[in-house]
Amino acid sequence: MQNAETQTDKTTRYQAPLVITSPLEGQLLRSNAGLVEIELRLKSDGANLRLEMSLDGKVVASKPLQDSQTSTQINFQLQQVSRGTHSLVATLYQQEEQIQQSPPVTFTLLRRSVIQLRR
Repeated sequence: MQNAETQTDKTTRYQAPLVITSPLEGQLLRSNAGLVEIELRLKSDGANLRLEMSLDGKVVASKPLQDSQTSTQINFQLQQVSRGTHSLVATLYQQEEQIQQSPPVTFTLLRRSVIQLRR
């Protein structure tokens, strides 16, 4: 029970939840190069924060946050994402402890196939 209370105390320091604002849930993206631009929103007052992005359950990017950042829009660019449907999740850590996680966002990346490029 004490662990749950401790976790609640830590997450209440973050006035707004960690949210992926782009891409939108269910969005179709077209990028023949496999680039995906990701935007997140977070309000925090903590120190030693690190944000990780996971694509289909695998960590693909990590970024430390400045101690002075209290209201933040954070951008990531993923490269060489394969075509198809993918799931994104953002996780916020303070030192090595997970303190917040975004709801998953599913998107579909459309790319021209090698067969289409030969035509």
